[in-house]
Amino acid sequence: MPPRSNRAASCGWQTSRGDEVYTGIHDPRKFPSKHGPVDRRLKGMQARGVTVITRRISYVPRWIPDRNQALSDPRASLGQTVQGQLVAHEEGFEKGIDLAIGLDLVRYAREGRFDVGVLVSQDRDLHEAVEEVHRIGAEKREVLPVEIARLTDRATGPFHTSPPFDAVQWITRAVFQACIDLTDYRIAPP
Repeated sequence: MPPRSNRAASCGWQTSRGDEVYTGIHDPRKFPSKHGPVDRRLKGMQARGVTVITRRISYVPRWIPDRNQALSDPRASLGQTVQGQLVAHEEGFEKGIDLAIGLDLVRYAREGRFDVGVLVSQDRDLHEAVEEVHRIGAEKREVLPVEIARLTDRATGPFHTSPPFDAVQWITRAVFQACIDLTDYRIAPP
């Protein structure tokens, strides 16, 4: 389920059943400057046939060090009290995206909607969903492989398994760079 962009041909993604992008999105009332560009990017993807699944970003108030304050490396200060100024800040967290991906992956396996599932994610929270897809395949007496795509700095990465995934598709930095959508979504279209 890799994201398709207007540069999909150069990225080498070939899908027959559709692409889906799962992401968090800022509250437009709380952070309109962060919401607008993401909303425009996602609408552009939808216009190209990508299914977009979003969840509102949750905000948690936290104290963070003042930007103007120089702090030492925390590893050198373990167990010590550091004096300084703190600033109240709201930190955003994506909530529910992993669950949505996992539930859809399992549902699609039950419905027979893919031959090979490909997840492009840094998250390890999807292992249980992949294991459930394998159980579904065993019940159906089918092989339902799920692969993970990961970024590598090597020119060619090894093709090996990374349990519970059936294979790792290594994405080189050059391919990753070729896939970047260069549109400036901060600017609203005329």
